[in-house]
Amino acid sequence: MAARVVLVFFVVGASYRQDFRAYPSCGGDYELVRTNRGAEAGVFVASALLGVYILTVAVASSSAVANVA
Repeated sequence: MAARVVLVFFVVGASYRQDFRAYPSCGGDYELVRTNRGAEAGVFVASALLGVYILTVAVASSSAVANVA
């Protein structure tokens, strides 16, 4: 199982390397999708990323409060 996790890690890393070479302005997933799939798909990805960031902050904040308490 650990070997599969490491394999997935390297595959994702190689994929991101290709993205960075193709889009050197570092716009991330939003730029990649907007350029290849259009503005509507780009807005969908941007809203999904915003949701993930909000949930990350919420989980980190609740974890910090739980640890302090």
